[in-house]
Amino acid sequence: MADIPQPPRQVGSLEEDVPSLSQYVWDLWKSLGGAGDTDSGAGAAPRGWIDGFQMSLSSGFVAVKPGLARGDADDSDIRLTEEIRKSLAPWAAGSGEGMLDTGGLRTSTWYHVFAIRNPTSSDVDLLASTSIDDPVMPEGFTAKRRIGSVRTEATSGIKPFVQYGDEFLWVTPVLDFSGTQNTARALRTLTVPTGLKVWALINYFTDDIDTAFGDIASPDMADLPPSGTAAPLNIMATSAAVLNMNAGSIIRRTNTSGQVATDATVAVFTLRIATLGWIDPRGRNAD
Repeated sequence: MADIPQPPRQVGSLEEDVPSLSQYVWDLWKSLGGAGDTDSGAGAAPRGWIDGFQMSLSSGFVAVKPGLARGDADDSDIRLTEEIRKSLAPWAAGSGEGMLDTGGLRTSTWYHVFAIRNPTSSDVDLLASTSIDDPVMPEGFTAKRRIGSVRTEATSGIKPFVQYGDEFLWVTPVLDFSGTQNTARALRTLTVPTGLKVWALINYFTDDIDTAFGDIASPDMADLPPSGTAAPLNIMATSAAVLNMNAGSIIRRTNTSGQVATDATVAVFTLRIATLGWIDPRGRNAD
């Protein structure tokens, strides 16, 4: 067995520390017998592992940095050793080619991006699909792992984003709701990936002259009215006869349709919701 690595000692910025801690965890795993070249058994990456595979936009292409992930069937390691760039053209092997699994490119559509591996040739490539569960795999490729999602705009181009770890931010945030909320719980669709639950990064705003409470919750939670004294309490409170302005930032888990739930204690409660981005575990906590 290799020597046990020592954890990083110097504490710097978050941007400096997170990669070094991730590297330490990986080095520790290797020292205990993991991270070999085999697909299963001793030497395989642990179930759910993903490191690297950071995506960015580059002249209309999705550029993906090197990374290592365990296939979502937990039967293969997928290791990308150098950056690869792919477009949303029909799939063809190699960097600079397309990665779309089937069909024509759609506007205003989410595409899930997978790292894929051919176990016979050991080739690793990328694939994009509207299906989060069953992308159409190229011949010979059997292992896959979703590494993120991208969205096309009305012009067919990919909406600009930036990624750091599991966090994805829109370069230009989206005002997803601007209207009124009543006393009946409503689902509001946000510009975040669909087909899975993510943690939406939200800014909210209200200006109202009623004595009222408002809330934005995960649809997975019970439908409980916002309150000043009982759970779940509230994130927005206004009082009568005075124009009240409430604003803030929250993180809420969505349903698989990219929605959060809103509620209020009055019939007309002014509400705006802007989506800044989302946090995506990228298959780390899959069933």
